Amino acid sequence: MTSLCSFESCGNDNCSRLGIHIWLCVVSTSVVLVYSDESCSNTPIQLVINEQLACEGAEFPVCDQKHITGRSLFQTHRCIEDVDGFVALQYDRTPYVMVEEYADVTSCETLSRVVVYRANGLCYYSIADGTSFNILLNVGGLIIFATYPTTSCNDFNTELLAIGPSTLNRCT
Repeated sequence: MTSLCSFESCGNDNCSRLGIHIWLCVVSTSVVLVYSDESCSNTPIQLVINEQLACEGAEFPVCDQKHITGRSLFQTHRCIEDVDGFVALQYDRTPYVMVEEYADVTSCETLSRVVVYRANGLCYYSIADGTSFNILLNVGGLIIFATYPTTSCNDFNTELLAIGPSTLNRCT
């Protein structure tokens, strides 16, 4: 996370002898948006929001093509201030799952990144860990998160995670 800060000093006659110095900061967070379309204009497949990286985004983000495991994906980089608001705006009416990842041995106190997954039941490649994923919502009150070691989403090596109300927050 970086801060865009300005320094203000109260140096006029109305201030105390010591003066008043104020740092005004706006926190900015780095986000990578991943798309399947070359215009980077449809709903993103995935967002990777990194709280630890310095944010240097272009005013007009460029849609870059990436070739990963024989597939073409497209990405843009942005700097954002309101994570929840930005995610809601990007996904609009498309279902998504937001996963917070915390630094090891910090008892869920140090957030390292947030990964947002499109959750519409289709197969997508994840830039966060190099697997493919498929998310089904509200299957008997559960979220079913399936990850695959290849891009096909029909492997026998499927890792399934069923998330219910009691497993949503493992930090408490």
